[in-house]
Amino acid sequence: MKVTFLQHSGFLVEIGDSAFLFDYYRGVLPDVSKHQKLYVFVSHSHYDHYNSDIFLLHDKVRNVCYILSDDIILNKADIEADLHVNIENLQIRRVVPNEDFTFHDCEVRTLMSTDEGVAFIVSYEGKTIYHAGDLNRWVFPLQEAQRNEWVGNVYMNEIDSLENMSFDAAFVPVDPTLQDGFYLGLDYFMKHTNTKYVFPMHFWGNFGIYKRLLALPETKSYADRIVNITRYGEEWVID
Repeated sequence: MKVTFLQHSGFLVEIGDSAFLFDYYRGVLPDVSKHQKLYVFVSHSHYDHYNSDIFLLHDKVRNVCYILSDDIILNKADIEADLHVNIENLQIRRVVPNEDFTFHDCEVRTLMSTDEGVAFIVSYEGKTIYHAGDLNRWVFPLQEAQRNEWVGNVYMNEIDSLENMSFDAAFVPVDPTLQDGFYLGLDYFMKHTNTKYVFPMHFWGNFGIYKRLLALPETKSYADRIVNITRYGEEWVID
């Protein structure tokens, strides 16, 4: 399995003859072979997770499947005018939280986000991937305590449903705008799942977030499973 960091929450995962693109929103579209099967996942409509340029991949790759959160508004006229793509010709599966289905030969499960849209669990050829989207423990310092408590409870309930599940790779937010609570979502996830490698994301280009994670006593039990992301376009091959 090969993993490429694009930007922010955007990753490309390649398994065998298939590729899985998650939450691309800017930068260069990944260079995927036209012979690969490409699954494009978008967790929700926020500008930093969705860019309609993903539909340009339809002309570059022979077999593209789109799995899009139902909150994303697809304006047919605008997409056709701007990108010259007819979305009616695309393979699109719209999703909502708490679905469990097979799309072609890819098994997908969705979770409810604590913000918008969904999180994804994707299984393919014996590998299982978790992409959180904006499912996170969003405990903002200036947010009302009642709201922070509600978000925390919803988050823990969703992750509790994954208790002891095994993931080959997981992509989890560590947003520095949460200040001292930036690690809480990742910490809870790692302590309730069996995850081989966790890729921090949604850190707004703050690559120092890895050192901050390792400096915490709470992360010591899984520090060797946190991937150090140092630049855009960085690649890893996972056995």
